[in-house]
Amino acid sequence: MPHFEVGVLSDFVAQHYLVGGDFGPEGSLHSHHYRVELTVSGRELDRHGFLVDIVRLREELNRLLDRYRDRTLNDLPDFAGLNPGVEVVARAMAVSLARALAEENVGALTVKLWENDTAWASYRVVQERNEQGAEKPMRHPARAERARPGGSGRAEGLGPREFCRGSRFEGARQHLIPSKEPDADDSAVDPSGAVSPSAGRAKRVPKREALGVGPQRRD
Repeated sequence: MPHFEVGVLSDFVAQHYLVGGDFGPEGSLHSHHYRVELTVSGRELDRHGFLVDIVRLREELNRLLDRYRDRTLNDLPDFAGLNPGVEVVARAMAVSLARALAEENVGALTVKLWENDTAWASYRVVQERNEQGAEKPMRHPARAERARPGGSGRAEGLGPREFCRGSRFEGARQHLIPSKEPDADDSAVDPSGAVSPSAGRAKRVPKREALGVGPQRRD
């Protein structure tokens, strides 16, 4: 279905290190010059002919990046108990921005995060409509994408249990975007992307069930 898209770009420098596996140099503290692409989409424009004011998008993105800029990501509450790889950071950004822009005329929001010139990950939060056609709050999808150097060059579709595969994580943070009027078939989504059926209210998924020990990885 036809829709409009609006986006803004920004960048920041931050440090991190990967844990839970043999990731070579990535297991030691190092910096990345990240580039962030924030894109929102929707079907209708407002009375000014805007989908969302670009100034508002830029302000919210820069406000978020100020929390990460020149910091060690492992030390931030957003990533407590998590491996702050590019997928996890992209998800945290998308969830935060979806909350900040929840009242805007947005049908979907995507954050695409580049950690260098050839490697990126994206996370998309979608807005649903109820039977009367009214929009519900944006929520997590069960699909994410990543691109890795040395592969086919295409983005890979990742299922909910594949999103953070590769390491054993100790502890977890729960990220849920509640729905005002949850339907009976709503799903609960935890930070790993794992989805579990619920009876209308989101239920948390135990971290040990959501994540297993996958193959060693890092791009």
